[in-house]
Amino acid sequence: MSLMFGYFVDFTSWILGDVQPDGYLTQLLSLVLGCAIMEFGICIELKSDFTMLAADGLILTIHTRTRIPFGKVKLIIDVMWSVLSLILGLTIMHGFVGTREGTIIAALLVGPMIRLLQRRFTVLSKSISEKDAS
Repeated sequence: MSLMFGYFVDFTSWILGDVQPDGYLTQLLSLVLGCAIMEFGICIELKSDFTMLAADGLILTIHTRTRIPFGKVKLIIDVMWSVLSLILGLTIMHGFVGTREGTIIAALLVGPMIRLLQRRFTVLSKSISEKDAS
């Protein structure tokens, strides 16, 4: 699964390699769009009950064991990793290296977006099931 994911990342990088948002607002919009695409992919991954990557598998395991909603666990884990990254960057590199506002925004945005989209997927699944039953 990781190998396949890597190929998709490389393919997307190849397609979007020349796309460089120049203004700060354009960069923020690109970030939000990327988060939306990622959360859509994670919701499809969850709904399909297919093999997951390690990070999402950890979140799914915590969700399954604790019954805390997946999106909330995702938010907690993402914020935890972001804070750890900030601490390590400050202590080892003596600055904000690799972790800036985009990382924090993504950490705070994806989990809640997943929770919203999962509700839509649930409504859609029920609607499709009802049509199949009739």
